[in-house]
Amino acid sequence: MARQNQEGPLLLGDELRNAFGDTQAQWDVERCELVHERDQLKKDLLKAQDVLADATQREEALQVEHERLQEKYS
Repeated sequence: MARQNQEGPLLLGDELRNAFGDTQAQWDVERCELVHERDQLKKDLLKAQDVLADATQREEALQVEHERLQEKYS
């Protein structure tokens, strides 16, 4: 009987280790997915900042041209 009592907790311990291992693996996968998503968002943000900077430059150039034409034809 003592042997069965010892095996019970060991089996439970193995089940817990297996469950934790599965959970750890799942966490690792989710972490990798989140890191990949974060990296993609950083790239997207840099692209958006470049587009915004370009649009701002064009807007400023158009404003200067608009003012120049207003002075010329006023």
